[in-house]
Amino acid sequence: VGVRYRYGGNSEKSGFDCSGLVKSLFSKFDIELPRSSREQFRQGEKVNRDELEVGDLVFFSSGGKQPNHVGIYVGDNKFLHAARKARQVIVSDLNKLWYNVRYLGARRIADLWNDEPDPETHSN
Repeated sequence: VGVRYRYGGNSEKSGFDCSGLVKSLFSKFDIELPRSSREQFRQGEKVNRDELEVGDLVFFSSGGKQPNHVGIYVGDNKFLHAARKARQVIVSDLNKLWYNVRYLGARRIADLWNDEPDPETHSN
């Protein structure tokens, strides 16, 4: 929170845009995501809004069926995102009118909080 917004940005030092922030944070969990929100929207599994869990990606569109904004759900109807208008990384409420009207959907990329390793991806 507080890192400056920069279009095309993908680092804490130079700033983030929305998809750069998501890509960077997921890479800390060794999860590689595509760079754009449009490509990120095709990853993982669809999640209903009433079933959101911490770590799910939430997508928004200011027009059409393709996302042009993404954030990470942090619980309690709130999400972390690099907001152009605020010019920094902030936490916002999903129920705020702008986000509520433009909400496009959510994706679950991985079970980030599962303590058990996935047997298909971890060999003994």
